[in-house]
Amino acid sequence: MQHKVFLMMFVILIIGSVAAQDYYPQGSGVDLRISCDLVNCSDGNVNITVLNPNNTLLVDNQTTTKYNEYILYNLNLVTAGSYSSFLASDNDYATYDFVVTESGVEITEASSKLTIGLLAILVLLLFASLFVMFKVENYIVKFTFYWLSHILLILVTFTGWQVGVEGLLIGTAITGIFRILFWILVVAVIPMVLLSMTWIFYIHLYNENIEKLMEKGEDPETAFALTKKKYGGWFSGR
Repeated sequence: MQHKVFLMMFVILIIGSVAAQDYYPQGSGVDLRISCDLVNCSDGNVNITVLNPNNTLLVDNQTTTKYNEYILYNLNLVTAGSYSSFLASDNDYATYDFVVTESGVEITEASSKLTIGLLAILVLLLFASLFVMFKVENYIVKFTFYWLSHILLILVTFTGWQVGVEGLLIGTAITGIFRILFWILVVAVIPMVLLSMTWIFYIHLYNENIEKLMEKGEDPETAFALTKKKYGGWFSGR
C-alpha cells in the first residue's frame, strides 16, 4: 500500500512537470490563481509550499484562500524564473509550476524578434529624422521633424522598456532607464508645446523684420543678415 502511495505521488509530479505553465508578473503582492481542477479544494482546506527558481524555500506549508472554483495565495515574486509548488488538501495532492517574468507574459521567439525588429526600425527612423532636422534650413521643415523626432524618441524608449520587460535586455537597470526616459519625454510634451508656440512667435517676428527691411529698400541678403544679427539663434527662418 505504501509503495502505491509513493508511486501515485511520483506520477503526480511527472504530470505536473509537463503540464502547461502559468505566467505571473514580477513584483510584490502577486496572487497565484490555481484551478480546483488541479487539486480537490471542495473543503477549502488547501496548503501550499513554494520553491524559488534556485530551489530555496519561499513559502512553507501555508493556507490558501478558496474563491469560487479557484484557490488563491498572495506572495512576493521578486525574482524572474521558473517556480515550483506543492499543493496538499485533506484528500488530494498536486504540483503547480509557474513562470515569473517582468511583464507576466510568455516570451516566444517570434514575439522577441518582432519587438527587437520594431525597436531597430524606430531607431533608424529617429536618426533619419534628426539628420533631416539639422540639415534643412526651412524652419517649417525643422519644426515638423523636431516633433517627429520627439514622437519617435517616445516610441523608442517605450519599445526599449517593453523589450526589457520581456526579459530580452540583460539587467533590469537598462529597463529602468528606458522607463524613466519614456515618462520624462511624455511629461515634457506639455512644456514643449508651449516652447513650440514661443518659437513660432519668434519666427514670425524674425520674418516680419526681414520683410520690413526689404520694404525699406534693403536687398534680401542684407535684410536676412541684419535680422540674423538682431535675433540670432539656431532656429533661423527664411
